Amino acid sequence: MHLPGMTVFMQALLLNTSNKPQTTRKTPHWPNTFSVQFSELQIKNGNFYSQNTGAWHYDYTKIQARFDHLKGQKNNFCRGQGLSDDNPQGPCHLIFSRDMSLYVHYPEAGTCCRLCGASEGCTVLRPDWLKGATSIGTEVISGTVCYGWTTPGAVANDTWFATKDNVPCLYHEVVGTVDHTLTFDMTTYTKSEPEDGIFKVPEYCFKDCPRPFPPPF
Repeated sequence: MHLPGMTVFMQALLLNTSNKPQTTRKTPHWPNTFSVQFSELQIKNGNFYSQNTGAWHYDYTKIQARFDHLKGQKNNFCRGQGLSDDNPQGPCHLIFSRDMSLYVHYPEAGTCCRLCGASEGCTVLRPDWLKGATSIGTEVISGTVCYGWTTPGAVANDTWFATKDNVPCLYHEVVGTVDHTLTFDMTTYTKSEPEDGIFKVPEYCFKDCPRPFPPPF
């Protein structure tokens, strides 16, 4: 499942465009471990919908990951589970656990539930998930030349930009009427193995979410 499954306004994301083809560049391959922070922006029906910051923590060696969508988020996996009715846009952690389940965690509310498992396609992205992706040229993002690729995802085309050294620049998808962009802070990127405690599922996370994935409609 692509979750990504993350600048302030959309026009600030892409500063320059080049149509030069990338006929010889290999598709990006993620390292087995990394962490990076991002800014997240969603535009719905052409209008501002939400904006927040967050972080990715990835450890494929142990088949685990955590995607943090912080204050102001309107993440479709976080919302609608009744975990924070007073503050549904509060910080939300999506935890891919070693038990092959995806958990939704609102740390400030102290609530959590299991959203789905491997049988529903809720697994950690493989490092080679961009294998076979189509090159879409280069763009200057946050002042850096980044190389773009696009590939069909679970529900939309996934677009990924990274530097020549494979540092994440930007992720983009359009799901229905929502235009979703993650712009990565390249200065925060590290391939160091994240602390194992980052991926720990809270002890109170023992029930299934009331609106499991995929939706029953």
